[in-house]
Amino acid sequence: MDKIANNSLPVLHIGYGKTGTTWFQKVFYPRVQGIEFYEIKGIRKVLGAKWIDIKNAENVYNRIKKSNDRLVICDESMIGSADNLEHNAQLISEIFPRAQVIIFIRNQIE
Repeated sequence: MDKIANNSLPVLHIGYGKTGTTWFQKVFYPRVQGIEFYEIKGIRKVLGAKWIDIKNAENVYNRIKKSNDRLVICDESMIGSADNLEHNAQLISEIFPRAQVIIFIRNQIE
């Protein structure tokens, strides 16, 4: 895949807890020009629900995407919990069949 095509793919920043996701949502992404950015509260407002509550992926992308800018979503709830991890992964794959995914992990013991 060429670099130009990659620049148009949505970016999904799926952060585990305590990996700096809030900093990215509040400080980093709002300063990046040329992107259509949603953080956890903003995406829930557009969706009208949490990711786990979405039962049908049809038209979700069109409800989210409002501009021609590159879509960036930074939402730690996309990962889900042990109970809904697989559901969330399948749902997100249906909504965003081609996306660049960022996942930060950390050693929870530290």
